[in-house]
Amino acid sequence: LKKAADLIPLGAGEPVTIEALPTKIFDILSRTQISLSSKSGARIPITRHGNGAQSLAVICLFDAFLQSRLESSYGEHAEPLLALEEPEAHLHPSAAKAVGTMLQTLSGQKIITTHSGDLLAGVPLTKIRRLSRRNGEIRVHQIGEGVFTKEELRKLDYQVRLSRGSLLFSRCWLLVEGETEGTLLPECARILGCDLDAEGISCIEFSQVGVEKIIKLADQLGIAWFVVADNDQAGLSYETSAKSQLDGRPASDHIKVLDHGDMEVFLCIEGFGSIYEASVASQKSSQVKATKGTSLYWKQVTDAQSKNAKPRNALAVVDEMAKQGKAGVPTLLSNIIGQTQTLARSNG
Repeated sequence: LKKAADLIPLGAGEPVTIEALPTKIFDILSRTQISLSSKSGARIPITRHGNGAQSLAVICLFDAFLQSRLESSYGEHAEPLLALEEPEAHLHPSAAKAVGTMLQTLSGQKIITTHSGDLLAGVPLTKIRRLSRRNGEIRVHQIGEGVFTKEELRKLDYQVRLSRGSLLFSRCWLLVEGETEGTLLPECARILGCDLDAEGISCIEFSQVGVEKIIKLADQLGIAWFVVADNDQAGLSYETSAKSQLDGRPASDHIKVLDHGDMEVFLCIEGFGSIYEASVASQKSSQVKATKGTSLYWKQVTDAQSKNAKPRNALAVVDEMAKQGKAGVPTLLSNIIGQTQTLARSNG
């Protein structure tokens, strides 16, 4: 091959370099016999494994390739840039989560696109870039420096990313106080013919983290939000916290306080009181003293419920609503679902 220098200009020194190792990572896999041992001990060629296992093998081979060749080929200060599209494809959810953690250990910068909440569970919130489309433009959202303290990030990591990473793909968060609302509102949406998943709406209980932090996270990541609060002391404090995050947006578009007390009292006044009257604990029945039908009466009834009655009663209310169809859903709850739909649809 050196004779080619007699015919065409070549560089000085050693003009010919032969690389026995293919430079394309997929060529490495195709031209190298790699076997993975099964649990039985049998060695099975990688090409006989599933697509998920092959994808993992490519990633691991690429990392090994970089470690052995990068410095010698490009100098000691060279840094690799790894771009991966949906590395979780064909993997079991638990394996997808492990991939997210494994990718953090690879050297260099990584740019990874994913639709997997399980993979995101292995990636810190501050490393996530959420893309959204609005008015024909693609926007990039991320958590800014100094927005959250380390303790706040830890709580958000646990409540959002680690437990429900899929929330980060939502277009709108419906933020509620507790278990009753978390059970009731998605079912109301179903009765009304609204598919929350298809709309990109997720229902989140915020009491463990705090409504202000959840709203901050939503705004940082470009996710719309709507808060439903009880009409009591705690609920009004949540309303105040939510209003502090509006930044000029209309409160009516993002916050709704119930008309009557908490959600259980609201449901009683809206016509579902018999369900709660039937589940008053016998040892607490003497606590119900107010005039029947008043707000105070229903508050006493809901406070006198037997242990673990809340989720059971919420499901009973849903069953009764379903029997009545759309007309069975209180107007206020129907309006809440409608507004979250509007927010989600306007958010890409």
